[in-house]
Amino acid sequence: MEFSPLDRPRVYRRLSESLFLEAFGRRIHPHNRHELVQLIEDETGFDVGTDENRDLLATVRLKLRDYLLAPIAREFEHG
Repeated sequence: MEFSPLDRPRVYRRLSESLFLEAFGRRIHPHNRHELVQLIEDETGFDVGTDENRDLLATVRLKLRDYLLAPIAREFEHG
């Protein structure tokens, strides 16, 4: 996938949303780095070993973690 460096934030934002939904659908836990790396590499063709693509992995992991922890956080707010 080729895009200009100026487009990178927008492209990565869209990719992270799509990858989050795919990972959530597959019930991949945010701590399961191997499965997340495999998903990202299979879906995008990106090498997650590079710094710029590692950010994509981190973003997807954070989205999964935040989504999974949201019900617990709400319980404490209303608890």
